[in-house]
Amino acid sequence: MNTPRPHLSFDLEQIGHRPLAKLIRDNFSSPLEIKVDADRCIAIANWGSSRSFDVGMLILHGEGAMEVGRNSPTYGEYLGVPPELEPDRDYSAIAELAIDSFGDEHWLEDVESDADHGRRAAALRAWLGERMPIDWEAACDWLLDNGPSDRTPGFELESHMSKSDKEQFGVKIVDLGGPASSVPAVRFLGSIEDLNMLLNKVGLPYVAIGPVKR
Repeated sequence: MNTPRPHLSFDLEQIGHRPLAKLIRDNFSSPLEIKVDADRCIAIANWGSSRSFDVGMLILHGEGAMEVGRNSPTYGEYLGVPPELEPDRDYSAIAELAIDSFGDEHWLEDVESDADHGRRAAALRAWLGERMPIDWEAACDWLLDNGPSDRTPGFELESHMSKSDKEQFGVKIVDLGGPASSVPAVRFLGSIEDLNMLLNKVGLPYVAIGPVKR
């Protein structure tokens, strides 16, 4: 009988910044496969977009899948509404917080102007639990600063390497983006065998696969 492969999920808002290498070590018994791509840069071999988070990535490991990302905050989370405040009892205090940030009582858009306090409080409670629209540019910038990307193994390796090893194997940080974008990556000019030797040398939980022409 085959054992089901785990599907792991990590919310970066809850776990904070955590190196990808540590997530791999803590959750899998074997290394994660990486590759040297057509740009001669180090990247995760098998990955995709997150299915559980608004912004994030799905990492495919031989032992299972792992998602890492974050969701857009709710209006209540964004405003930092203290847990002791309750819409029925503290309507005015919460409304003041919201109006200071958003300039209007948006939660009353579908509520009659003469609605009683209970209906207005219920609308506010529902609105506080709604997720905010995603600012994709800001969300992606946040993910680059706080979470892993398909290029993360290269940066982890580069940070552990000596200057002489970097020079010998042509390791350097490059930007694959265009005039209006930035796509940082780590270039590697050695062979797959060289890469695996270096990964073992610095103790990172990755294994390079596939032939690369030098």
